[in-house]
Amino acid sequence: KLATPTATMGIRGTDFIAAIDQGLYLKVNSGAVSTTNSSGTTVFTAGQTGYVATGTTAGTVIPGPITSRLMVPATAGRSGPTNLMT
Repeated sequence: KLATPTATMGIRGTDFIAAIDQGLYLKVNSGAVSTTNSSGTTVFTAGQTGYVATGTTAGTVIPGPITSRLMVPATAGRSGPTNLMT
């Protein structure tokens, strides 16, 4: 179990990466990761990239080609997106 500001993550025999930057981003390489907050539980499985915006919004799968790399949007002090996976 991993607690973040937006959701508690349940980890099930998994290879994954997570980043907190204006919400929780996660990329599941194998296994499954669940995110739970006041809106309920969302399960992400191998190959999916997900996002949980706040502690009161459900997790969502990020569709499309971005699922091959986890990208975090630019924030103050950074010039552009940060690639967290290659």
